[in-house]
Amino acid sequence: MNNVTGIDISKRKSMVSVLRPFGEVVAKPFAVSHTSSERKNLADYVLLWLANPLYFIIGDFACS
Repeated sequence: MNNVTGIDISKRKSMVSVLRPFGEVVAKPFAVSHTSSERKNLADYVLLWLANPLYFIIGDFACS
């Protein structure tokens, strides 16, 4: 089974959460504003998961 990144998209911001099989919460829901910098941070966060699924950040997804 795979981890799942759920993204609830709305007009001004989106809510993101990461779950493992059987509903185990890896990253509690956090908000992402629809700015280019926050979208890039979110993309970096998701790519980090793809590269190393054992590494995770809870709450703060800012990647340098």
